[in-house]
Amino acid sequence: MRPELDRRRLWRLPLLSPRQWRRRLGFWLETALVGLVAVGFAWLADAAQGPSCISPKPRRCWCS
Repeated sequence: MRPELDRRRLWRLPLLSPRQWRRRLGFWLETALVGLVAVGFAWLADAAQGPSCISPKPRRCWCS
């Protein structure tokens, strides 16, 4: 066999395929984006609740 054919076969393997790596990278970027959006919504929800009551002694502060 010619070496060119062997290289083509190697690129078709799932571990080495550029197409598979693009899919994997896209998947991880999308999941990171979803996570950042979730954190943003949580931050906005906390901000919408008003100031929080943080006290070293829990009985001093009664927040609802």
